[in-house]
Amino acid sequence: MDVGVLIPNDDSVRLLVFVLKQLDLSALYEAYAEYREKRRKAEAERERREAERGTGVLAAADDARSVNAAGNTDSNSHFRKQ
Repeated sequence: MDVGVLIPNDDSVRLLVFVLKQLDLSALYEAYAEYREKRRKAEAERERREAERGTGVLAAADDARSVNAAGNTDSNSHFRKQ
C-alpha cells in the first residue's frame, strides 16, 4: 500500500521526510552497531558462564540448597531482620 497517495502534497510530514533523508546518520548507526555488538558479547558471556555452572535457575536453586546444607537449616533466614 502506497501511503504517499494518502498524504496531501502540502502536508508538513513530507518536509520532515525530505529533511530526514538529507541527514547523515552514519555516526548514529555506527554507535548503535557498537552497542548491539557489546550486548551480543555480554549475552554470549552470560550464556557461557551459565553453561559452565549448570542451567541458570536450577543452578541457583542448587547453590541455595548447598548453602543450607553447609549449616543454615532455616531456609527463610535471609528474610528475617537481624
